Amino acid sequence: MRGSLSLRIPEFLLNRSLTRPHSFSLIIHMTDRRRAFALLVAASLLILGAPAHAVSGWTFVQDAFGAEPLKVGLKGVLSAGWQLGSVLLLAFGLLALFAGLARWREEPVVDATLWIVALSLMGFGIVALVVGDRNFFYFYAGYIVIGGLVALGTRPRDRPNVERVTR
Repeated sequence: MRGSLSLRIPEFLLNRSLTRPHSFSLIIHMTDRRRAFALLVAASLLILGAPAHAVSGWTFVQDAFGAEPLKVGLKGVLSAGWQLGSVLLLAFGLLALFAGLARWREEPVVDATLWIVALSLMGFGIVALVVGDRNFFYFYAGYIVIGGLVALGTRPRDRPNVERVTR
């Protein structure tokens, strides 16, 4: 037909099964047990890291401010923000733990929650690497790695069926 646009899908693509779950994803094919293991490792690192962040990290920050006088109330605000970060690390760890246990038992898991945690950790790590102090490279890279582990714990979305169009 003259003037019409025709889309022709190559035959080798039509023969692939795109209807199987996870058959066409960028994330490596992983079993639920492997996804659960990634989540449980991330949860362990976050839960164990939260108290260390709260105590050791804040002690280090306090020592860095040691001799310099701070404006009234600034130290309290910095402390509250630092402790909030520690609580959030613990909360992210608990979310990953409960999701990992559910994934291990093959129960449903809300992947949107895991993506929020993963992107938050990776986003913080990337921004901190770009604008932060290079002396803390491994800490910032750790956030990216832990966020990646949480992302590995999610399932890829199923692709919609692709039907052969014949005219």
